[in-house]
Amino acid sequence: MGTLNFFSVLLSLKTLNYLTTPVANLVKASKSMSILLVSLIYGKAVFEASQFTSVSFVTAGILVFNILQDSKPSHIESNSNLFGYILAISSLVFDGFIASVQNNARKLYKIQAFDLMQDLNLWGGVLATLYGISTGEIMPSVRVLSEDSWALGEFALLIMTGIIGQVFIFYTIVKFSPLFLSIVTSSRKFFSVALSIFMFNHKVNFSQWFGILLVFAGVAVEVYQKAQENPPAGVKPQTKKAK
Repeated sequence: MGTLNFFSVLLSLKTLNYLTTPVANLVKASKSMSILLVSLIYGKAVFEASQFTSVSFVTAGILVFNILQDSKPSHIESNSNLFGYILAISSLVFDGFIASVQNNARKLYKIQAFDLMQDLNLWGGVLATLYGISTGEIMPSVRVLSEDSWALGEFALLIMTGIIGQVFIFYTIVKFSPLFLSIVTSSRKFFSVALSIFMFNHKVNFSQWFGILLVFAGVAVEVYQKAQENPPAGVKPQTKKAK
């Protein structure tokens, strides 16, 4: 599980070298697609029509966003973008396997949320250190952080926000519900894309905005379906009245 999570994060970070942040976030917004496909391949899950609708909306939105851009990329940029999408899709595949393994682990071993968080980060740190040493990337990173106080501050801020974010994620799962977490994370995806577009002046035309809306419409369908299946405590699930 830790290995799967490590490669998912690694490929996701590598994706940012080839795709803009809004595009990368939109692709990652289709995480449910990878879970659906992996589960279908292994034949361990049955999905509702609404889940297929959600996946279709997200896929269509991503295609619209990238195909209908104003300027056509050069040959070199096209190859670079293609490699970025390969990395992003590979990361999603790992996400799909992670979800499957986590579900099985929870059922078999009754793993608690914070135990899962600790184990994933522990093994992730070990694998990241080994990767950095084997590729020679760790020493240049240490050198930059030791010589550039601004980079060190930004790195420390990244660590702190990541830790706090994970604590809230797992705390929300334990104390509230997966439904509440899905609403929060879905909102985060929207604001991440919108904030990145406005802060870094990414050019987005009307057609691409339509693609963004399709993606989040797909996310909304998924959230609504979860709301019907897992209502908050004290609220009875909706049932069809017998005629």
